[in-house]
Amino acid sequence: MSITKKTLFSRVIWTLVTLLFIGWIYSNSLQNGPQSTSVSEKVRDFLQTVYSSCFPKSDFTFSLHFVRKAAHFSEYALLGFLLHFTLKSYGLPWKQALFTAGGMLMLVAFSDESLQFLSAGRHPAVLDACIDISGGVCGYAFAWCTALLIAKLIRKRAECSRS
Repeated sequence: MSITKKTLFSRVIWTLVTLLFIGWIYSNSLQNGPQSTSVSEKVRDFLQTVYSSCFPKSDFTFSLHFVRKAAHFSEYALLGFLLHFTLKSYGLPWKQALFTAGGMLMLVAFSDESLQFLSAGRHPAVLDACIDISGGVCGYAFAWCTALLIAKLIRKRAECSRS
């Protein structure tokens, strides 16, 4: 079976982007405690500023805990999204791709948390790994639904043009 240049290009790009993103996730875990807290505080302050400008009469404030957990969820949601399209570029059957993605999400999440043993002032947490995996599953599901919707729209458009 020969691979087209377009397919090979797609595989290389999706794989590279996914691996670079995993590297970025790992680099976040290698920050020491004060560095990590500083980044989280900047994100919290930004979110609070945006929220307060949209809802000036509200007294809601973002907690640092919420921001940190939301960061875990959202970065892994993006990883799940990327994994879907990376595995799709390899032409894996959907069940095999689903189990591969699940295994990869667990591997990355638990190794990511384990890296925190190497960072001063950081502590790995099973809850964070569970949040990571949940985010990854949601991101994968979103990508899967998006791909199905796009495929359906393309089929419908092709049917309309034939009529």
